[in-house]
Amino acid sequence: MNYSDEPNLISEQKRSKKAYFLVGGFALFFLLLASVALFPRLMDYRRTNTLVGPNQGNVYFIKLEGDRFSLELARNEALDFHLYAFIRPVRDNTPWQPEKYSVKLAMDGEEATHLAWDPVTGAFGPSEPRFHPRGEFRFHIEIMRDDARVWSGRRWSFAEGTGHSH
Repeated sequence: MNYSDEPNLISEQKRSKKAYFLVGGFALFFLLLASVALFPRLMDYRRTNTLVGPNQGNVYFIKLEGDRFSLELARNEALDFHLYAFIRPVRDNTPWQPEKYSVKLAMDGEEATHLAWDPVTGAFGPSEPRFHPRGEFRFHIEIMRDDARVWSGRRWSFAEGTGHSH
């Protein structure tokens, strides 16, 4: 309890909130500056280290219901620049019935498109829109089985002819 005749001393060591905001603002500025400088390098690294499949699309490895599959996002001239999703089991003895699945994909901020199994091409697709061959697009992908989502994620479809081919 304080009495009126007891002095209340103010510490001279106390820092002002203005100094914290100033230091935080400078740190945020330099982080943003670094991200602008480093993002193109990160994209170049991803572009050159992503596998390219037999359909000149980018290949990613995913797990569906406990088994490993390859997911190739292809949109080349032979496919008339429509996006197709080629999903194949990694191991030969993995049971796979693609007609029981569908692929739902959307670009950021756009409405989702459903890709049904096409036995002629052996892929899910084609997508409704066509995509420029030199463009790079990021898709939110959901793989559905009987209206239940079995896998989802975001993957890039880089420009045709880029990446690490095998």
